[in-house]
Amino acid sequence: MPAAIRLDFDPSTTVFGLSMRLETLALAGVIFFVLVLAALSAGRSRGAPAGPEGAVDAAGPRLRRDDLVLIAFGAVPGAVVGGRLGYGLVHFDYYSANPGAITDPGQGSFGLTIGVVLGTLTAVAVARLLAAPVGRWLSVASVPVLLGLGLGKLTMILGGTGQGSYSDASWATSYVQTGPWGSINPSFPALPSQAVEGVLILALAVLVLAAPSLLRLRVRRWRSFARPGLAPRRDWALLAGGRRYMTVLGLWAI
Repeated sequence: MPAAIRLDFDPSTTVFGLSMRLETLALAGVIFFVLVLAALSAGRSRGAPAGPEGAVDAAGPRLRRDDLVLIAFGAVPGAVVGGRLGYGLVHFDYYSANPGAITDPGQGSFGLTIGVVLGTLTAVAVARLLAAPVGRWLSVASVPVLLGLGLGKLTMILGGTGQGSYSDASWATSYVQTGPWGSINPSFPALPSQAVEGVLILALAVLVLAAPSLLRLRVRRWRSFARPGLAPRRDWALLAGGRRYMTVLGLWAI
C-alpha cells in the first residue's frame, strides 16, 4: 500500500562542486545553531563562585565564550567513542563475531545514548582543566543540547535514516527516489520514528523553558474574585546549576 506521505527529493546536493548529503549539511547547521545559542546564553549567565559566607553573587562575571569552543571540542572524543560503543552493543551479535569492525569508521553507524553521556563527561573534563565553572556551563548547555538532539533527529528525515516499523498508517512515510537512503527498503511505508522523537524532544525543551514560570503560578482571591499571579522568583533545585542538565538528560532518556 502506498504511503500517505511520499517524500520525493534527492538526498544529495552539490556545494562548491562537491557532492554532499542534505542530512550532513542540515546537521552541521544544527551544531552551529546550538553553539551560537549556548554562546548567547553564556553571555547572559552571571554568578560568581561562593564567597566566604557561601553566598553566590548574581552580578558576577559572565562565562568565557572562548572556553565554549574548547569545551565543545572536548565533547567530540567522548561522543565518538561512546556512540560507537553504543552501536556495537545494539548490534552485539555481529561485533562479537567481528570485533575489528568496531573501529572501522566506514562500517555501521553511531548510537546516541552512550555518545551523549561520554561526550558530556569529556566536555566536563575539559571544563575542569580550564578551571571553568562546570555547574554553570551544564546549566547553560541543557536547553541547547536538547534542541540539538531534537533538531538532529529531524535532520535524519533528509537522509531517510531512522525509519520505524513498516505501516499502512496515514502518517507513514516512504521515499520515492532511489537514494542512497539510510534505511532498508525506504520505498516501503514506515512510521517516521525519527520525526516523532525529534518533535517529542523539542516539546521537552519547551517544557523545561516554561517550567520555572509554570511552577510560580498562583491563584489569589481578591474580594469575591480569583485572579492569577506569580509567586516570587526562586531557583528550583532540579532546574538550577548542574542539576538542571541532569534533569534534562533524565527526561530525555525517559
